Amino acid sequence: MSKVNHKIDFIDKLFNILSTLITIIIAIGGSLYAFFKENRLEILFIIAFLELLILIYLLLKLSKYKNNIDLEIEDENILNRELFQLFVQDKLDYFKVKISQLKKGYIRLLGKEVKDTQLSLIDYILKTQKREILTLDLTTNPSLWLTRKEYLEKNREFIEKDGIIKRILIIDENDLKSEKFKNDLIKLGELFLQYDIKLKISFLNNLNEDEIEDFIIYDTFAILVENKQASKDYKIASSTLFFDKNNYKRYKNIFSNVYKKSINFKDFIKGLQ
Repeated sequence: MSKVNHKIDFIDKLFNILSTLITIIIAIGGSLYAFFKENRLEILFIIAFLELLILIYLLLKLSKYKNNIDLEIEDENILNRELFQLFVQDKLDYFKVKISQLKKGYIRLLGKEVKDTQLSLIDYILKTQKREILTLDLTTNPSLWLTRKEYLEKNREFIEKDGIIKRILIIDENDLKSEKFKNDLIKLGELFLQYDIKLKISFLNNLNEDEIEDFIIYDTFAILVENKQASKDYKIASSTLFFDKNNYKRYKNIFSNVYKKSINFKDFIKGLQ
């Protein structure tokens, strides 16, 4: 089994070349210095200038490799090592972008990353004492919610472990003219109540523009903000996960304001009858 680490090999070779060049320059310079005593200052300047050029070259080369993350390839049976290295570097670049975002207190999620993150975040806050999830949902298609079996089951498990979920469904009153929408909404609401989710309904026309949002607050840990609603299979999905205090305060205030303008789901059902 062989190990490949191009960065270490490159740096070693570069330092060896640098050391050899400096030795040669000093040797030549010493000879010139002895023979051309009247031009000693010029010779010293030339030697220093050449050494500076070599040092700059070295630093530029090192900076090129500084941000590259090398992977030790232990399998000699790789079919095409050159293409494999390109593939590996592409993946590493992807993770470098994610790491860069996390350093700033957020991360952008696409596709099935959204689904996987939603599920894993619940596990994280089960480690806290308060265990509370606050969620504001722009509900334009309640039947889509009913297909989220895994997420719904995760909600149920969370509440069984003494978690609290407060969910507000924001709906357009005009959508209630559709019997399908209304029936799916009632079915969804009854399922939430069955799980012991504290459920409220808010009407779109009662909210300010800055209150029309779609997000989940995971206790005092993170806020998942939906940028683009996920399709049934999550091939289309876009969200941003924030971990900072400013966004927590902002979305917590939005939730509190909308909560005051909302009605309990049971009262909402009575109003439909």
